[in-house]
Amino acid sequence: MVDGVGALPISFSSFLSLVGLSFPSNDGWLFVFGPEAVALPISSSTPAPQPAPQPVLLTDVGAIHSLLTTGLSTALAQRSLVQNAPAGALRDLNDRLFRAHTHLASQTANGVTSTLESGAADRTLANFIAFNANQGIDSRVALGLRDAGEVEVANTLNQGQQALWFGSPVALLGGPLASAAQPFASATPVAPAPPAAASSGKDPVADGKIVFEPVKRWQIITAFDYGYYDQDNLSQVSKAFDTDSYAATVGVEYLLTDWLAVGAAWSRLESNTELTGNLGGIDLEGSLLSGYLTAFAGNTWADVLYAYGNYDNEISRNTLLGSRALGDTESYSHNLAVNLGHNFALGRQIVTGPQGGLDYATGGINGYTEHGGGSANLLYPDDNFESMTGRLGWSVSHLSDAGFLGRMTAQFRAGWAHEFMPEADLVSASLVQSPFLLIQGNRAARLGGFGASRDGAHPGQDWLELGAGLRFDLDCGANLKLDYQGQFARDGASAHFGSVKLGYEF
Repeated sequence: MVDGVGALPISFSSFLSLVGLSFPSNDGWLFVFGPEAVALPISSSTPAPQPAPQPVLLTDVGAIHSLLTTGLSTALAQRSLVQNAPAGALRDLNDRLFRAHTHLASQTANGVTSTLESGAADRTLANFIAFNANQGIDSRVALGLRDAGEVEVANTLNQGQQALWFGSPVALLGGPLASAAQPFASATPVAPAPPAAASSGKDPVADGKIVFEPVKRWQIITAFDYGYYDQDNLSQVSKAFDTDSYAATVGVEYLLTDWLAVGAAWSRLESNTELTGNLGGIDLEGSLLSGYLTAFAGNTWADVLYAYGNYDNEISRNTLLGSRALGDTESYSHNLAVNLGHNFALGRQIVTGPQGGLDYATGGINGYTEHGGGSANLLYPDDNFESMTGRLGWSVSHLSDAGFLGRMTAQFRAGWAHEFMPEADLVSASLVQSPFLLIQGNRAARLGGFGASRDGAHPGQDWLELGAGLRFDLDCGANLKLDYQGQFARDGASAHFGSVKLGYEF
C-alpha cells in the first residue's frame, strides 16, 4: 500500500482483459491506481522468474471522474436548453391565443350580438361585408330604419345594385345591433356625427344612420419575451441548473376572411444556462422563424403554429481538475403547436370557455470536441430530443373602458399540462485522450479509451399552468399587452414566462 493511494491485488492479465487488452500473464504484481500510481512486487519466497522490467498500468481517475460528474450533466442541461428555450417566444406569438380566448368580448361589450336576431345564417353582417369585398365596394355602409321593422343595407357606392335586406326588428344606438362574430376586427359601429361636424369639414351623417368603419385586416407587432426555467438536482448525473431566455420578435398578421387569419414572425433568441456549484454553463443564440393560422367557426376557434429555430451553442465546463473545457456547436429545433377552444359570452363584458392543445418539439445538437480541458477534454456525439406536451384549461376574459387607454381586456387562465415523451434517452460522452497509460521500461503508450452513457432523469410529467394578462386597445389602432404564465406543482422543475407586446392594426 502506498500512502494516499488505494491498492488492489489483481492479476495483470485479468485487469487487461477487463479493459479489452491482452498481455502475458504475470500474477506476481500489485496494481495501484491513482494520479501517481506505481507497481510494487508482492513479497514472495519464490523469486521472480525474469529480472526484466515489469509493465505498469496507470489510470487517470481524475479525468474519468470529470466525465461522470460534469460531462454527462452538461449534455443533459444542453438538451433541455435547446428544447425549452423557444417556448417563451412561441407561447403566444402575436397575441393570437389571447385574442382567440376573447374574440367575443369586443363585440358584446359594445352591444353587438354574434348573429342576427332572426337567426338567419345567410343574413349576417359578415356575409354582407364579404359580398361588398367581392364586388370591390367600400365597406363603409349605412344602416337606416325603414318600415318600422326592417333594416335596409344601403350600398352607398353603387345605388343601381339590388338592395340587401335584413329582416327582424333591430334597434339602433343603445340596442343589440345585428352583427356576425368575427375573429379580431369587426365592422365597428360609430354614432352619427353631431351637426357641428359639418363646420369642421367632416361629412355629417344623416339622422337615423349608423356608419360602420372598415375592418382592420393588418396588424404589425413587436414583442419582448423573458423566460426562466429552473430544474433541481434529479440524480447523480442530472445536476441542478437554471436557464434565462430572452427573445425579441417582429411579426405581421393578415385577416384573410372574417373567419381566418394568417401570421408570420421572426424572433431573435438568446439563452443562458448555468449548472449550480459553478459546474458549467451554456450560451445559446439564434433565430426563430414562425408561421400560423387561426380559424373560427361560430364561437369555436382553432389555431396551428409551426416554427423552426437554428442556434449557436457555446459551452464552458468545469473539469474539477483546475481547468475549464470549452466547446462550440450548432443546434436546431422544430416546434408544432395545435390549439382548440370554444367561447361563451356571460353578459355583455365577460367571455369564458375551455381550450386544449398539443405542443410537439423535436431537434438536435451537433456533436463536438472540447478543448482547453487537458486530459479531461470530452468528445460528444450528436444528440437528438423529442417532446410532446398536452394541455387542458379554461380562461375568463373581461372587457372594460380604460379611459384614455381605450378598451382594456383582462384575462385569467388555468390549466393542466402533461408530458407524453419524457426525456429518457441516453446521453453519452467519451474522453478524447485515453485515461489508461501502460509503462514498460522506458516506453509508455496509451491503451484503449473510456466513454460513458447514462439515462437522463426528467422532472415531473404533470404540472399546473396559471396565466394572466392585460391588453389595451387604443382608438388610434395601437394596442399594448402585458402577460405572464407560470408552471407550478411540477416535481423537480418550475418555469415563468413574461412578455410585453406592442401592435398596430390598420
